[in-house]
Amino acid sequence: MNVKNQVAFYNMLASKGNFEIIKSLVKSNKPLQFKDFKILNNTKRDGKFSTRTISASIKELESLNLIKNVIIKNNNKKLVGYEITKKGELTYIILKETQNKIKLLEKDF
Repeated sequence: MNVKNQVAFYNMLASKGNFEIIKSLVKSNKPLQFKDFKILNNTKRDGKFSTRTISASIKELESLNLIKNVIIKNNNKKLVGYEITKKGELTYIILKETQNKIKLLEKDF
């Protein structure tokens, strides 16, 4: 991946709640449903993400194989859920490390 593609990839992850969705899936250790993402806070707008934004983010993250669609069985019901992939877990680790280093740099300025 060239530098231009890397920058585009990181920008995509930093926008539209993508990082929040990945973070939620990593921390949950279980599949989450669409409704579970509706409670995520949008720090840029000081509120919640719209359902349209969440839907677009899920599609984008699925297309990059960072999350995957799974079936959750609940009391004889089959529900659609999402879980993190290995690629998504690695991406989260890299983003978290980057975020921590940025915080350290900000202290110096």
